[in-house]
Amino acid sequence: MESPLKTQKHHFGVQVLLRTVAIGTTMAAIWLMMTSKEIAIVFGLSFEAKYSYMPAFKFYACANGIACAFIAASLLLFFIFGRIGLSPTCFFILFLHDLFTMLLVLSSISAATAVGLVGRNGNSHAGWMPICDNLTKFCFRVTLSTVFGCISFILLLVLTIMAANKYRQISV
Repeated sequence: MESPLKTQKHHFGVQVLLRTVAIGTTMAAIWLMMTSKEIAIVFGLSFEAKYSYMPAFKFYACANGIACAFIAASLLLFFIFGRIGLSPTCFFILFLHDLFTMLLVLSSISAATAVGLVGRNGNSHAGWMPICDNLTKFCFRVTLSTVFGCISFILLLVLTIMAANKYRQISV
């Protein structure tokens, strides 16, 4: 059985690693979304696709930017709490912080995925044609950005569960 100090160091290291990777994945998601742009010529007409033309994609980029800043702030908070000692209140604050950030990322993924699926498949009931056959680069970058967003969500879910579990283990 590991000593409590070794377990605390292990928990601290995992938290730092997950938060650092989450910062990287949210930054990748933002960069891919904000640089997704393509011009296609269909039947002699030029069409341009940019993330900024879709409110859901703008929300996705902004929400991931906010989440990235929140994750960086939580990393800073984690270091500060680590220096002064992690009390139940500190774990509860981290839990709420991680939960809020996770839900923000989840809502942005939902919005981007909904619009992306309409772009890929169209909507025959509304008469919307799929665009991804003509805008493959744009659709690929948006899809890849959404994948990075999903990875961020999973990391934040793990962090939220870890914080809730740690808070539960502390006797108040």
